Amino acid sequence: MKYRKLNLSELEGLRDDFVQFLSSNSITADDWVRIKKEDKDAAEKLIEVFSDIVWTKVLTKIKFVKLVTRTVLRVMHFGEETAELIQLKIEKDDFNFANPELTEQLAQGNLDLASYDPEMITGSKTYSNSREIEVFLALEQGGQPAEEVFWLALKSMLPKEESKS
Repeated sequence: MKYRKLNLSELEGLRDDFVQFLSSNSITADDWVRIKKEDKDAAEKLIEVFSDIVWTKVLTKIKFVKLVTRTVLRVMHFGEETAELIQLKIEKDDFNFANPELTEQLAQGNLDLASYDPEMITGSKTYSNSREIEVFLALEQGGQPAEEVFWLALKSMLPKEESKS
């Protein structure tokens, strides 16, 4: 397996797609019931193959991932060859990135960040695995797909010489 097997609730949400997957492999509903009953290993293998197909399709579409904790807002841009990172860190008791209202104010540029003494870190790396594996690992570590606006909002805060891409 390339990624991880989809869990039961994820599979339930993709029921029609799974049925189509089985059908495209010439497996009827009766065949599937028999396989699950008589050859659990084969059934697991089919679910694993389907899971990899789904993950690959999803991961290919994700371009930005955000990770939000109380003190850190990290947004990653996954390009074709490299991943870029912008991280904003604020360690003040009265500040919490996990507060959606605060994050919204930040995204709209309506927050005076200077008063919170923020630390900004940027970086980039060439993929050591495939791009999709790197996106998958970011998601498995608690990241969530993000909109480009998140990336652009943080990028606009960078000093001009750092804001190249």
